[in-house]
Amino acid sequence: MDAQQNRHVVAAGTSTTTDALRAIPNFTVGDVLTRIGARHHPPIGLEDFLLIRHTFVPGDPEQLQGPGDVTAERVLGNTRKQAHSTRLIPETPPKYWVIFIADGQRRSRLWSVFENKGLAPGEQGGPWRVFDLRPCDLLAPLEGRLVIEWNKNAVLWCRKAINAADLPVLELGEGDDVSFPWFNRVLRS
Repeated sequence: MDAQQNRHVVAAGTSTTTDALRAIPNFTVGDVLTRIGARHHPPIGLEDFLLIRHTFVPGDPEQLQGPGDVTAERVLGNTRKQAHSTRLIPETPPKYWVIFIADGQRRSRLWSVFENKGLAPGEQGGPWRVFDLRPCDLLAPLEGRLVIEWNKNAVLWCRKAINAADLPVLELGEGDDVSFPWFNRVLRS
């Protein structure tokens, strides 16, 4: 069985550890965005999403250099400043920018979503287009949990969702933060 046939999503069960993980064959980022978008009025279509994958570029102070740089301020700063070329980001880009962070080779973990309000007034000039991006909770329940496999051409870091709808979802895991409400009452001796 090749990797394409064996592709599936691992979705965590409920909070008990005895719940089995279930596989969802051939589940894609397009499926996720379509289902989330259908819940809104008016519906949000795939054409309204832009997928961006940030990678780490050690030694380049303008880029994310490692996991320590993955902060709201740094990711927003790197995302909102884009070249004038419209080869990857069109002149009129989609409204929702879905941000993934590289999580090993082609694995990409959902970090957040920004709503694009257009070019930022008073911040244009030089080699960059600067966008007015605002945090958006559209995919908040999936942040940090949704992992997709980016296309083989990982250099292509920005894709319209309509053209990337077939990117496979690799996992839908539990969140990293596990709350232990009683932890602060543990006595160390």
